[in-house]
Amino acid sequence: MNLRLTLAVAIVALDFLSCKRTPSPAFYGKTFDTTTALSLTQLLDDTARSDRSAMVVVGQVQSVCQSEGCWMLMEDDKGRNVHVDWDKKFFIPKNTAGRRAYVYGYAHYDTTSVDELRQRARDAGKSEEDIQAITTPEVTVALKAEGVRL
Repeated sequence: MNLRLTLAVAIVALDFLSCKRTPSPAFYGKTFDTTTALSLTQLLDDTARSDRSAMVVVGQVQSVCQSEGCWMLMEDDKGRNVHVDWDKKFFIPKNTAGRRAYVYGYAHYDTTSVDELRQRARDAGKSEEDIQAITTPEVTVALKAEGVRL
C-alpha cells in the first residue's frame, strides 16, 4: 500500500513540475519578429523615431483598459508612459499589468483631450476625484498597434 501511495505522490509531483514550463508567447493581432525591438526609453529619447514608420517596441505594461482590454499604458525605465491602442481590432487580457509586452505598430505624436483622458481614467478604475482632477489635454508619443505579444 505504501508503494502505491509513493508512486501516486511521485506521479502528481512530476505532473506539477511539468506545468512549471514557461508559457509560449501569446500574440494578439498580427504576429511579428521581436528580435529588433526598441525599448520604450529608446523611442522616447529619440523623438525622430516618432515618424509613423513601423517598429517593434518593448516595455512594461502599466495598466490595461478594464472595460474591454482595448488599450494599455506602457512605462519605460524612466517612469514615462506611452498610450497604446489598436482601434478594437483585438483585445488583450485585462490582467496584463506588470507584464512585459512587445508592440508592433506606429509611433506618432498624439494630443489627448480632457474627455478622453477622463474616459481612460474611468476605464482604469480611477476614483471620481482623480477623474475630475484631469483638466488639461496631453501631448505625448503614442503607439498605434497592429499586434501585441505578451
